[in-house]
Amino acid sequence: MNTNLLPCPFCGSHDIGVFAQYEDDCPERSAIARCYSCDAQSAQMVGRNKIEMAIAAWNRRAVNHSVPTDSPLSLLLLELKAELHRAVEAQSFWPTDAIHASAILNDITGGLTQASLDFHFYAAPRALMRSDAIQVGAMALRFLLNIDSYKPEEKS
Repeated sequence: MNTNLLPCPFCGSHDIGVFAQYEDDCPERSAIARCYSCDAQSAQMVGRNKIEMAIAAWNRRAVNHSVPTDSPLSLLLLELKAELHRAVEAQSFWPTDAIHASAILNDITGGLTQASLDFHFYAAPRALMRSDAIQVGAMALRFLLNIDSYKPEEKS
């Protein structure tokens, strides 16, 4: 944990690290700041002051101070909000019918079921279940946020 780093803007954790790394696509050694609770990370920094640059990049990230981060539920709500924002940015299209919208949610729920099976039977990391559960929650929110736009099929 680095005391020069602000808490994670997604989950509120203070368990943040900064480290240098080598990447295949980057011939120089680079540095990133990373939250060990939710795996959020800063942009990859390259240069002479890469550690300081990674800390600065992490600390510039926006934090929603209006949401208290003193309870597990508050932290989960921040993660859900961040995942929902990421999903909308990555895929702005959302169906206008309930069947296709629920199919998307069910597909993501299937990923959580697989991660749970892998955890239970093959000792896969708990973090995979957690990540998939956050995705399911965000997609359930997306379904609910769009529920008034769903139209039933026209009867002929």
